[in-house]
Amino acid sequence: FRSAALRFRLIVWGAIALLLLTGPLLLHQRSLSIVDPSGWPLIFRIKLGLVGVLLLLTFAHDLLQGSQVRKISAIREDARSSWEQAIVRSSSWAPRVALLIALGVLLAAVVLVRS
Repeated sequence: FRSAALRFRLIVWGAIALLLLTGPLLLHQRSLSIVDPSGWPLIFRIKLGLVGVLLLLTFAHDLLQGSQVRKISAIREDARSSWEQAIVRSSSWAPRVALLIALGVLLAAVVLVRS
């Protein structure tokens, strides 16, 4: 899993950068002001919130949790504290949750285009 994660890391961050770049373009295309969120459609605000959560989760998993898991992996399983075991367990769930959130972003994008 680690080698696959490292291989696709650039693709994941590229996709997130693409999301962040296309948001203002979408607003401009719909003649909405980027500085006036009150005029944004609800689905766009939901999509923006999901992108924010996705960004935070990906950042936390990739840059913070990943380095901790590497350190913890060097420790024998029976010598790990309960906190370290929780970090290792949650590290496998973070990408799954991120995938669900990314699908939510995609669904919000489809609804936004159709509206």
